[in-house]
Amino acid sequence: MQPRSPTVAERARRLVGNALLLTCGLLVPAMAAEVAPPHRVALVIGNGAYTNAPSLRNPVNDANDVCDAFRKLGFETRCQLNIKTAASLRAHIQSLASALGPGDVGVFYYAGHAVQVAGENYLIPTEANLRTPTALDAEAVNVKVLMQALDGVHNRLSLVVLDACRSNPWLNNKQALHGLARMEFVPAGTIVVYATGANEEAFDGDGRNGTLTQHFLRNLTVPQLSVEEMIKRVSAGVQNDSLLAFGRKQTPYVYTSFTGEYCFAGCSSRLDVNELSRRRNELIALKGRIEQELRSRSQENLRLEQAQQQASIVPAESSERRQAIAARRKANDAASIKLEEELQTTLRTLNELDGQLREARRHADQENRQLQSSQFVAPPPL
Repeated sequence: MQPRSPTVAERARRLVGNALLLTCGLLVPAMAAEVAPPHRVALVIGNGAYTNAPSLRNPVNDANDVCDAFRKLGFETRCQLNIKTAASLRAHIQSLASALGPGDVGVFYYAGHAVQVAGENYLIPTEANLRTPTALDAEAVNVKVLMQALDGVHNRLSLVVLDACRSNPWLNNKQALHGLARMEFVPAGTIVVYATGANEEAFDGDGRNGTLTQHFLRNLTVPQLSVEEMIKRVSAGVQNDSLLAFGRKQTPYVYTSFTGEYCFAGCSSRLDVNELSRRRNELIALKGRIEQELRSRSQENLRLEQAQQQASIVPAESSERRQAIAARRKANDAASIKLEEELQTTLRTLNELDGQLREARRHADQENRQLQSSQFVAPPPL
């Protein structure tokens, strides 16, 4: 036996009930599961105090400031300064991957020395001594280790920022080049940001932070800013600053396999408007269906009334038929009363949703104005 399809009245009660829950700021359990916040973890590393290479001025400041920014955004933040050994760096990478699962958001932010040799990129701990190429695998960490660790997680988004395209103090190998090599493998759902293009060197800048980190911090906490738009604005800022300070553009480079949407400081208003608009459209459609069924029952009652009048003047009509017609009219009247009640509830809920939608749009407009007012505008080229 096939399950009975819900009537218009039953669908109305169900939909209006859900809408009322939304109006009261509540969500049914199934929806709560959909909007549950993901686990968000940021591993931020600043390596500056090198023992076998020139020290770097910015990375520790960069790491501390980036840690503070992610902490304020509600991330579980792991801030590591001057990691000495490759084993320790690998352990932190594996710990980050172990903390992430499907639907989670992970960040790996590295400021410090890194080198490329034979097309491979290596992150350099502070006590590494890379006088010979054979020391790389023992004393540095291949970026592939990070990519492979993230590849096994299958989380929603991984952002990897490598502010490490500085001069190579160990450039004593024919296979070594400046900057970092192109990223050949990026796991699904991952965005990798270089401070500049492959085989190029980045400028350190003169302030507390490196040029890339300075603009990253400026844009990370802007509400309603998607990760892609954030990176574009960071890139524009870096290009502008480098052009003004050094007469040459430093252009950050991005490798990505992320196809979703994510805002580090929240896309809530935009989602609220979309959700409220969707619910409003559903209720408008439901209102139309209820009104159509009310019209149908009214027309049927007119036909039943005519049949009842005909039965009363025709002696041949059986009493059973007259009783059936009367029972049908009574049932129609009762159903129409319930439909009228559902219609009035639907109209009240629509009115409440309209008010919430106006407020959500006003809030979204305010945030959009804030976003536009903080937009970076590059000056004309020199």
